[in-house]
Amino acid sequence: MRVNYVNCSVAKRKTISIPEKQEEWIQENQVNFSSFVQAKLDELIDEREY
Repeated sequence: MRVNYVNCSVAKRKTISIPEKQEEWIQENQVNFSSFVQAKLDELIDEREY
């Protein structure tokens, strides 16, 4: 018997506003904005848990 496990995480969509200068920098540097924000939030969460 074979059992497959699927990890389904639920993501919520949020909308934020940023200045045009920041948007230009994100585009010029090909930053994945969603991943960037998620990583920064994880850092803050880790800092506050200790």
